[in-house]
Amino acid sequence: MIIHLLLTRGLRLAACLALAAAVPVAAQAQKPSVDEPAPAAQAVKPVAPEQKGPASSPYITEPKGPFVRKFSMGGNFSFLAQASMPSASVTQTVATDLSIESQTTAKKRLFGGGIVLQTTLTPRLALATGMSFRLLDFGTQAITWEGVDDTDTTLVDERTATMQETTTRARLLDIPVLLRRYNKDHTRRGRRYFYEGGMTLRYVHSIHSFGLTTSQTGTETCCDETSLKPARRVLPGLVGGVGMQFIDEFGIRFVPEVRYTRWMGRTFDTMPARSRTDQLEFGFSVTF
Repeated sequence: MIIHLLLTRGLRLAACLALAAAVPVAAQAQKPSVDEPAPAAQAVKPVAPEQKGPASSPYITEPKGPFVRKFSMGGNFSFLAQASMPSASVTQTVATDLSIESQTTAKKRLFGGGIVLQTTLTPRLALATGMSFRLLDFGTQAITWEGVDDTDTTLVDERTATMQETTTRARLLDIPVLLRRYNKDHTRRGRRYFYEGGMTLRYVHSIHSFGLTTSQTGTETCCDETSLKPARRVLPGLVGGVGMQFIDEFGIRFVPEVRYTRWMGRTFDTMPARSRTDQLEFGFSVTF
């Protein structure tokens, strides 16, 4: 009886001890482990502030290349400081019984125009050429006196007079070939100045003359259309000048300049119709 009681109590005590040991193990299994690392927080990408104004495009780039184009052309007009043919008068005594009084009346054809071309040679050197057209218009009057005037008579001139009037029109073509040097390289922006020098050729053509002869008695002889013969149909000259170049936002170039030309002769050289050998002109070009 005593043995049965001891066995019963022993089994109950073992069951209690086993239950007490099982409860902490179950709680430990449900509790998260301290050594296990917590999941890392997801990195937040910073948001760039909103930009105001037009967005830049990777396809928009600043223009590159030469500011002065390799080749350019356009039109020009010029104004002469003096007419190509000056007005003058002269008296020639050919012999004791022959003298000639002549004078030239020139119209001031001061304006001219044409085309201009330029090509760059080096960053600062350029070659400029073109064609400039002008009109030449003048009239001559020659009075030929034949005989000897009697000095004892003051009211009557015993000499015989014959007057010849001639009107001449011609066209002038100037072809300059000039070397220009700029103060800036052609790749740099902004206005620039230059100086130039070279040669030019003048060609005279389309010469038309109209002559009328009047005798002392008033008889008119019409009409002599023999063209006045030029002294030099093709005339060379030396040229020097200075100028500036401006450009607008559309790429149009404006070139004012001043040129001096020394002609190596005269286009017309008959008394008193003698062309000038010095020429000063003011020009203005618009090129593209």
